[in-house]
Amino acid sequence: MAIIAQAKAGDFKPVPEGVHDALCVFIIDAGYEHSEEWNKEIHKVYICWEINEPMTDGRPFMISKKYTLSLSDKAALRKDLEGWRGKKFTDEQLKGFDIEVLKGLQCMLQIIHTEKNGKIYANIQTVLPKSKTSVPMTQVVEAPPEWIMKIKQANEDRIAQMEGEPSVPAAKGPKLPLPDLNEDVVPF
Repeated sequence: MAIIAQAKAGDFKPVPEGVHDALCVFIIDAGYEHSEEWNKEIHKVYICWEINEPMTDGRPFMISKKYTLSLSDKAALRKDLEGWRGKKFTDEQLKGFDIEVLKGLQCMLQIIHTEKNGKIYANIQTVLPKSKTSVPMTQVVEAPPEWIMKIKQANEDRIAQMEGEPSVPAAKGPKLPLPDLNEDVVPF
């Protein structure tokens, strides 16, 4: 199958810089990507948020971050989840945490812009617990971004081709019970 690249003119506007109320709307298992640095396949996931600020067409801004599916000491996923929770994971929680429980939960995202080759990119700098003054949000966008789904499918196809099998979604890990928390804290 051909993968065609094109130069398209567009009026893409990145998420504005600053701290924004956000709602986690998609958790996407992107499958395995080959790491040249580690010379192995590494499991990747995307977490996608809607921002409580509309674009000019009225739809909410959306931003995502790609993570290695790991809660090791130096993992970005662990750092961001602990920031979102406002506390460290317990040793028991570090044995396995179902990140799908994040869907539908609010937080605050600090967005920082970077410039590369004349283009401005919005990047998630920090994930924080939602504030006591955050307005409840509901999901607006009904489907994950197409570009993420294409990456997911390409990774699945590449792994399947290496294994000589048809493409299948990655297996999900065990679901562990959530801690019993009250409503004043993030429910995970």
